[in-house]
Amino acid sequence: MWFLAGYAIGLLPYGPLGAHFGNRKVTLVALVISMFFAALCFLPVPLHSLGLFHIFRFLLGFSMSIGLKMAFSYIGKCYLDSEIAKMSSYLITSFALAPSISVFMTGWLVSWLGYLGALLFQFFYCVFVFFLARKLPPDQPEAMVSIHRSYVFSTFKSCFTNPRIAIPGILISLSTSLIYLFATESPFIAIDYLKLSPGVFGVLYFLTFWGALSGGILSGKTAHLLPRRVFIGIGIVIMSLGSLVTFFLFISNKVSVYSLFIPMFFILVGSSYYYANAVSIAMEQKLNKSYISSTIQFINMGITTLFVFLLSILHPTNLLVMPTLFLIILLISIVFSFILTKYTKEA
Repeated sequence: MWFLAGYAIGLLPYGPLGAHFGNRKVTLVALVISMFFAALCFLPVPLHSLGLFHIFRFLLGFSMSIGLKMAFSYIGKCYLDSEIAKMSSYLITSFALAPSISVFMTGWLVSWLGYLGALLFQFFYCVFVFFLARKLPPDQPEAMVSIHRSYVFSTFKSCFTNPRIAIPGILISLSTSLIYLFATESPFIAIDYLKLSPGVFGVLYFLTFWGALSGGILSGKTAHLLPRRVFIGIGIVIMSLGSLVTFFLFISNKVSVYSLFIPMFFILVGSSYYYANAVSIAMEQKLNKSYISSTIQFINMGITTLFVFLLSILHPTNLLVMPTLFLIILLISIVFSFILTKYTKEA
């Protein structure tokens, strides 16, 4: 929860900083800082200080959020508007690989080393991402883009009040919320209720997230065939079917490995169509791409954090909380997709 809060808040300052100093430079500095805070997360262990751990996790999330913002900034700057949906779809494949591999590896490390295994993986993941980011192509800093407070506020105001930016941000946040709710609740269901080992859970989680990989590839290959709002609708239909299956199986007390992971695979397929096409609508707007990326991802992670917090206070040990929230999120998604259709038709 603290990591997510830091992650959401951190997305805002990286917009102006990336625009002014260059995305690559800001990314590398932020990742060095993230390695520092990942190392500090070990400190509360001998001190038995949960509060200190939360602070370091918050700061780690703040620094690590540069990755999400930077990725879409590069797509917005390097590709034509007509290519953004396709490239965003392929980017989503990383959302399948990185989190699922992380959970898979952490599951086995925790089995061997306890919670210290998770902290070790966290640190070395930061190191890995830093060396990966060094291969980013240098981008020209936009020196004319001021970081003066009045300019920053006015540009963000333009982004947040533009419905073709704000509404896609809300839509992708609802997709991300489904994924984070599953990531938060599925370990409890799988390990505590179904009595799976952390290692087995990691394997199943890894396989489930190949739904996002499959969806990302399919979305990229078919991006040119239909209007984006149609693909958003297709994504909502697929996610709705997966969510309904989960809900009815859980409410029928048929909670099993199959009812937990298989519907989520299809939810992730639909999410890929939904996410990539919503992002492309926002990123094609004629405002600074770094600011647009920060805006939509702040909305994305901010709303996601609220849903995860809601899960934490709604008796998370109740098996019906997650599938019920899934249905609520899908209903909200349908409403905002219709609102977005109005604005995209006007465009």
